[in-house]
Amino acid sequence: MKKYYLALFLSIFIFACSEDDDIDIITQKVNLNVEIKHYFNDKMIEFDTETYLNEFGNELSVSKLRYLISDITLTKKDGSIKEFENQYVYIDPSRNRDTFTLYGVDVGDYTNITYNIGVDSTTNHSDPTLFDADHPLSLIVHNLHWGWIDGYIFFSLEGNLHYMGNKQLFTYHLGFDRNLKTISIDQNYSISENNILSLQFDLAKLFKSPNLIDQSNEAFITHSVNDNGYSDRLVQNLEGAFTLKGIIQNEN
Repeated sequence: MKKYYLALFLSIFIFACSEDDDIDIITQKVNLNVEIKHYFNDKMIEFDTETYLNEFGNELSVSKLRYLISDITLTKKDGSIKEFENQYVYIDPSRNRDTFTLYGVDVGDYTNITYNIGVDSTTNHSDPTLFDADHPLSLIVHNLHWGWIDGYIFFSLEGNLHYMGNKQLFTYHLGFDRNLKTISIDQNYSISENNILSLQFDLAKLFKSPNLIDQSNEAFITHSVNDNGYSDRLVQNLEGAFTLKGIIQNEN
């Protein structure tokens, strides 16, 4: 009889341990590093030193490319969603500020990543001086802000058009509540330990689709008002400029 109870106890113990192992696997969380590589077609952007040809045929160089990211969500294969509502990211590849970390991400299979370029209306019209000095929305970190009424500049692109031996400065500042742009990328990927989620932004696509842009025939300076709809067309093109390249292993 003692042998029977011992065997029963061991069976229950092993089963319980097995269940615990399954739970650990299901609920394991990692800190996911995210990188965004910035290209013009198949070439990484070299700021102020290289020229590029857009789809229409305009030759341009890039001095600054900066933007804000918010409301990041990851969708798992089972349909559950991980939200990062209070995380904001400031991207400035010219200063090598093109990576960030998402904390507490479930290990597993995913089907989508979504995020906004810009910030929601409440945040957009809040007092930026209330943020800590190193916060991504602090004006100490950047100057992407027009003032409390108009709010943040969500996306900023500055550079020069090159033609007939001359340069024409251009400045595109995209903002206001109406220009908050949601980027949603449907693609299967799996997350485990020491992973980097690699995104790519292709500046060439900003001038290509769905609106073919002739920069020489548009406003050279826009602050998203009185520009004959130019800023709206650029915002429409933003979503197609981002792609998910995949998951890579962090060797560090």
